[in-house]
Amino acid sequence: MATFKAEVQNKRADRTYNVRIRITHNRIVRRISTNIFITDEDITGSLKIKNKKIIDLCNDLISKCRNAFNEMGYRITALSADELTEALKTHLKGGDLFKLNFIAYMTTKAGRMKEKTGKTYITASNALKRFLNRSTLDISEIDIRFLQNFKKFLEEEPSQRENNRKKDKG
Repeated sequence: MATFKAEVQNKRADRTYNVRIRITHNRIVRRISTNIFITDEDITGSLKIKNKKIIDLCNDLISKCRNAFNEMGYRITALSADELTEALKTHLKGGDLFKLNFIAYMTTKAGRMKEKTGKTYITASNALKRFLNRSTLDISEIDIRFLQNFKKFLEEEPSQRENNRKKDKG
């Protein structure tokens, strides 16, 4: 679980401070610079933000980070702190530009193929649906851990025909 906090650190040459969002994920700290700049009047002596308007802006930004974090779902566990930070930066800049429902794509492609090949695609998409317990899969969710878990699911899932599974030789 990642945590988020607005913080102020270094005074710049123009006598302002840049507000950053501190992200702690798996006990590793990373920071995202924001477009929020404050002056000495906006902070206390211990660099805590005291200007209510700035605090509200920071809380809105943190809320966006939390929403993005929650939308990532299970794949968060596979992300390092650096990868999570980059994903949040992308989200804050306008989100992922490319989205593709992989299961719908497979189904569409299967309809344009020869019958035998198309049936293989449909079988694979049905297995993905059983694995996910849903009918959508954004392509950004597919990573090595996802594929390993899917492979394990396929190996452990009871056979539909009872005769097409590997038998233990022991």
